Amino acid sequence: MLDVFACGRSGGSHPQLAFSSHYAYANSIVFRLDKDFVSTATFGHNETEFQQPHHLILNLAIGGNWCGHPSPDAIDLPWGAKKTMEVESVCWYQPGGAQSLGLTNAGFEQGLTGWDTWSPNGTGSAAISETYNGGHSGSFHLTHWTSGSPFEAWTYQTKSGLQAGTYKLRAWFRKGGTFDFARFQVKTCGSCAASVSDLGTYSGYTLVETPAVTVPANGYLEFGLHSKAPTHNGSSFIHMDDVERVRL
Repeated sequence: MLDVFACGRSGGSHPQLAFSSHYAYANSIVFRLDKDFVSTATFGHNETEFQQPHHLILNLAIGGNWCGHPSPDAIDLPWGAKKTMEVESVCWYQPGGAQSLGLTNAGFEQGLTGWDTWSPNGTGSAAISETYNGGHSGSFHLTHWTSGSPFEAWTYQTKSGLQAGTYKLRAWFRKGGTFDFARFQVKTCGSCAASVSDLGTYSGYTLVETPAVTVPANGYLEFGLHSKAPTHNGSSFIHMDDVERVRL
């Protein structure tokens, strides 16, 4: 996985970055603007050509799917003036490196070890660790699902004694069917309101991040997947895998 960071003014156009990994095959790319998640792209190219040494290319383009296509008059400059892109630094790091802080059983390969599930109505059995349709990296993933009965489940992990700082969580999701709500969320105390990212529908594994939260010294985080589904035909499911806690 490759992270791409860009800095810009609020409301400005996003710089378009065209690149490939150098001496590594990147099967997914994460785009951020001012450290905030923008989008992710996943690739399935296993051809020999994509396994060769490549280089990072930084390219300035104006307009695109994220920010739209401005009219020529809106971007026109006087004769001789140039549009520029200033690059302060380019960083390369391995997944799970200094920015990623360890969790317990983040890929659910050891069942639900390290995770708890709460339900207000006794339907917590909707949360299981399984191999159905494969995990994002290993074999297992977390699933919220029943064969058709309604459920509500909050599968979470806690971490305490944290250093002061700003944190967010990220994980890979697949989701289909109908839900009253489906949230990837984080709290800074057990009774605090959650900071929530609402899940969309994802046919393939898609990276989702929680909003950033500020934690004091010796702080606490509670995070995970909270979903509620009405009566359905068995097609409503969520898969979560490879959870990471990141200190910004």
